[in-house]
Amino acid sequence: MKFGFSVTRRVLAAVSVAAVCALVCGCSSTTYPAVLTDPPPSTDTTLSPDQIKKAMDNLISDRNRQCSEAIADAAPGDPPPDCGATTTGATPNAGAAAKP
Repeated sequence: MKFGFSVTRRVLAAVSVAAVCALVCGCSSTTYPAVLTDPPPSTDTTLSPDQIKKAMDNLISDRNRQCSEAIADAAPGDPPPDCGATTTGATPNAGAAAKP
């Protein structure tokens, strides 16, 4: 009788291990996303010059408002933040120094 009980436990253990393996393997996917395919065409339209100007004006006014808040919140005795010297749209080219 002891022999039958031990075999039953081993069979149940083997079946449970096989069931866990089947569940884990069932969760994994063997399909991979296509890497070299072209993306779908964009449906977005470009901004008109008026929309670009409006967006730039909004960004500049937000920057100026935040700068004035930063200056107002500066602790007494500390130098004020230097945010008034920034310009928009004036990015210098890399290595564009004057040549002798």
